[in-house]
Amino acid sequence: MLLNIGHIASLFCAFGDTVQNLPVDTVYIQAQRIEFCQLGRVKLDFQNSTSPQTLQNNLAANAVFFKQYGVSGSSTISRRGADAAQTQVLWNGLPVNNPMLGMADFNNLTAFGLQEVFLIEGGNAALLGSGSVGGTVFLRNKVKYGEGFNANLTSQYGQFGNLSLGLNLIQSAKNHYFQFTFGQLNYQNKFTFFDVLNQENKIAQNANLFQTIGRVVYGFKQGNHDLKLVVEYANNERGLGQKAGGNQLNGLQKDLNLRSVLEHQYNQGKYLWVNRLGFVRDQIKYYEDILNADSSVASTPYFQTEFYKNIGAFRWLIGFDAQQQRAFSVNYIQVNPSRFYAASFASVTFKLKQADFNLNARHEFYENIPTFGISSVVPVKKWFQIKSNIHSTFRRPTLNDLFWRTNATEIAKSEKGWGVELGLLKNIQSTFVDATFELTSYYRELKDPIIWIPNGVSWIATNFHNGQYAGIQFNGKVSKGYHNQKIAFNFGGEWVNSHVKKGIEQPGYAQIFIPDFMGFVGVILDRKLLSYKIDIQHTGNRYIQTDNLAWMPGYRIVNCQVSMKQWQFTSLKNHKKVKCEASVECRNMLNTNYQNMPSRPMPGRSFWLNLNILI
Repeated sequence: MLLNIGHIASLFCAFGDTVQNLPVDTVYIQAQRIEFCQLGRVKLDFQNSTSPQTLQNNLAANAVFFKQYGVSGSSTISRRGADAAQTQVLWNGLPVNNPMLGMADFNNLTAFGLQEVFLIEGGNAALLGSGSVGGTVFLRNKVKYGEGFNANLTSQYGQFGNLSLGLNLIQSAKNHYFQFTFGQLNYQNKFTFFDVLNQENKIAQNANLFQTIGRVVYGFKQGNHDLKLVVEYANNERGLGQKAGGNQLNGLQKDLNLRSVLEHQYNQGKYLWVNRLGFVRDQIKYYEDILNADSSVASTPYFQTEFYKNIGAFRWLIGFDAQQQRAFSVNYIQVNPSRFYAASFASVTFKLKQADFNLNARHEFYENIPTFGISSVVPVKKWFQIKSNIHSTFRRPTLNDLFWRTNATEIAKSEKGWGVELGLLKNIQSTFVDATFELTSYYRELKDPIIWIPNGVSWIATNFHNGQYAGIQFNGKVSKGYHNQKIAFNFGGEWVNSHVKKGIEQPGYAQIFIPDFMGFVGVILDRKLLSYKIDIQHTGNRYIQTDNLAWMPGYRIVNCQVSMKQWQFTSLKNHKKVKCEASVECRNMLNTNYQNMPSRPMPGRSFWLNLNILI
């Protein structure tokens, strides 16, 4: 999977579901809410995955940092110094962060069979609501009509007993669309690591991951109406490794995830009206041993409505969100707590001379909190573009923050703050080279950040006084084509300084497990039949104590891949071409010994074989 550094999105680009076979003399509005968050923001766009590997593997290959609790443990994202609960994940328009934990486990998500996967950096709470503080990950199935039958059968085998299989079938008619996706992972992860406590080499135990995912997408189009139904089920079973310095196992965990959405679009030509009904259910079962199990269940029904309208040079969006969060846990002080959250929002984009502007606003009814965002992209002659953004941020307490049985004396309050971004964008297109460079500086403050701290025998969700986050992010891509080959050079990185204060007079403490610098460099050589890729990923130092006295050292991972491009080896009676592509991959070439969390070893050097058959 290659990283494409996204250009600043045009205000008039179309991201909505397809509307093929419509009269060519009719102008139809195509839009989605996330488009109104992109102006002046860093967008990392990921190619559609042809492998059922976890989404964490796909994004980590592009230097997106994850706090991973071992190979088979949970994997949570951190963007721009923010906690995992401060990065929102949208699945087909629905926020799917677990309402109890407030975060998404990226080992429970896969990009296989999705048509859109991208990450927008920065605070987007003014349109997307709670949790979009550090960034937003967007996952979506698009419906395309009139493309006939397509199929993808894929298999991946790697060292340490790792195997994945995937099947993706699509039947696309004039007015109907059907997609079936199935994927399965069986990762044994029997790798050797060095136990720093016992000063000896060991083989990882209880680090297996078994995942099954199934997804069905149905689309129907009639006149101005488009209907889309997506249902996805994922079953994760994993061992949580062994305790450091000994052979005692950490137990097992099962995660059952059901996600579904029914979306209707009415495209009248002069306006677009989108409605969604969704339901998400997350169940986590932790088995300390065969006889002792702890289970928690969270379910959330959703309703969303969005209205898009073009008036002259102005593009308008207004809408309403509602969700009902419910949960059950034996550790809660209430039985089956429930919260109803609703919000209204509005946005407008317009052009003033050569500059583009976007204004967003949102109001949360339960907390009575307004949020806003203002973005602009201003060209400076033909030299470069200046992009800027100022926004407010917001995250409500999770159900665990509110109802977990602890000896806390205060109820956690919502996090509120603001942020500002300023950057440069430069595009170069010539007969010699194509290049894109982007540099963004940012600063953010957050009032009442929620931190879980130990207090005797329990942990307590506590509001600190404030948090401060500052950083610089850069991305670039340079490519040159000649004859039948092309070479591309990708690079990017982010330096961040983040810390929190417990009290107004107290010193600032580091926000733990967040790298001080992340970076990547990649070179890709595309030839007529083969493609070669090598990349280096750097993860910087991470504090593991809030008193700033202890940290984990940085590390670098080198990966390489040789891919055979699609080649036809037969054709079917209906004239469909059957193609094949294959690749050989080496991960962690230098066999680096590293950890993302203390006492959580990660695999060494490994070789992978990938085979895809496409119709």
